[in-house]
Amino acid sequence: MQETQHPPYDEQTQWISVPPPPPPPPPGVYGEYQLYPYGKISEYRPGTLFRIVKGFFYFLATVIMALGFFGVFESYGYNSFKRILGLFFMFVLMAAGVALFIYMRRRITKLRRGHYIIWTVGATVALIIAWMLEFAIYPGFSNTHDPLASTIFFSFFLLYGLAEAAIAFW
Repeated sequence: MQETQHPPYDEQTQWISVPPPPPPPPPGVYGEYQLYPYGKISEYRPGTLFRIVKGFFYFLATVIMALGFFGVFESYGYNSFKRILGLFFMFVLMAAGVALFIYMRRRITKLRRGHYIIWTVGATVALIIAWMLEFAIYPGFSNTHDPLASTIFFSFFLLYGLAEAAIAFW
């Protein structure tokens, strides 16, 4: 004969009350992805001046990159098709830069202020040195319209804009 188990009784309600569920964990501690399991998740801090400056420099780098891209297209002749194609790709690059900025705007940056300034100044000094070397080695840009010299000059613009945009997002 099998004995059936009955739930225990309480004197007032005749059933033992079930304890309430535990409180939910505080936000940002459990259930979210963390890069390091013991690291603390930092909360989003809206609108600091440094973020605004980095956003401004990102858009400035996007414009520099787009003008360098247009200059590379423009350096091999004044054909209207190349000009239209260069303008098209310049505006596509600008639109892609804005879309990337909107997509990445809430990303937590890893580069601190001092490092950001050092990297920006370093990239600018590298651009100036590269231009000086180009003018010293290949002086044809200043006298006549030489396609190779123009391509090198505007390629430096393109790479500098790309480096500054990467630094601003890093």
